Amino acid sequence: MPYRAEQDRLFNEANAWFFRLQASDLLESERMAFDQWLATSPAHQDAWQEVQDLLQALETPAKKLRSRCVENSASQANCRQPLYSPIMIAAAMLLCLGLGFYLQPTLLQNLQSDYYTATGEQREIVLVDGSHVLLNTNTAIQIDLGFKQRRIKLLRGEAFFDVVHDPMRPFQVNAGNVNAKDIGTAFSVSRFNHHVEISVSEGAVEAMVESAHDQAATLSRGESAHYESNKLISLQNINDEQELAWRDGRIVFIQATLDEIVRQINRYRPGKLLITDPKLKQRRLTAVFYLNRLDDAIYTLQNSFGIPVIRLTNYLILLG
Repeated sequence: MPYRAEQDRLFNEANAWFFRLQASDLLESERMAFDQWLATSPAHQDAWQEVQDLLQALETPAKKLRSRCVENSASQANCRQPLYSPIMIAAAMLLCLGLGFYLQPTLLQNLQSDYYTATGEQREIVLVDGSHVLLNTNTAIQIDLGFKQRRIKLLRGEAFFDVVHDPMRPFQVNAGNVNAKDIGTAFSVSRFNHHVEISVSEGAVEAMVESAHDQAATLSRGESAHYESNKLISLQNINDEQELAWRDGRIVFIQATLDEIVRQINRYRPGKLLITDPKLKQRRLTAVFYLNRLDDAIYTLQNSFGIPVIRLTNYLILLG
């Protein structure tokens, strides 16, 4: 995982732990799970310290806000109304700040896009040339159909392209600096942070990195190319029924780690699942989940695979 993405993930986990640790109904098992999480690595400790530092920086304006509220109370009765403590006000500010950092790139990409989907949403688009584009969850694209070429820019997420071939107007999908050029085909392109994957379902695709011809590859049906930070990492054979099952509303896992399963569920389900027991992350499972019933997936993890589930809210669930 890219360093920045890993930092963001750990900060979000530390943020979630902070709010849970403030709860009056905190269980001793949760406290022990937090201690295990904190002891996992120095990176976890750095993320926790980052949350503490940010909270401390917010405490002063939070105290001023509370003081201003008391001073401006219109009556003694108003003063007797429950007031949030400075620590809770700072916590709320921290949450808003965290959400702002998380949502800002997505909001900007949505404004820049011609089409986008929210978490858990899929959308099919028919272009004026007759080509079909299926947008997966949390995806944004720009479309430029010119007289000499057809270009799609994948800002984030994943999309499947069923292209009407036209040799006079090449069809190209751009994901960062990685390009996928149609040679009469159906294919998917995904872009997550610095990772780009191109998978071919029909025909062939020419994959390349701009200004780096040594990173090019021609892919045929059942093949995929994986790029990391604009470098070709691997060429692999794929199983369409597994890799592209999302087109039929399913996600298929064959001996996948729980870490990967949770990452995929988080892509499609609003909110966050967090694994609090590091030893569970590499546990391997085989399962098929339906995208419109992902709460059933959480039930299955708990009742069929014996994974402890703590549901703090519908949007924050701890595994472990």
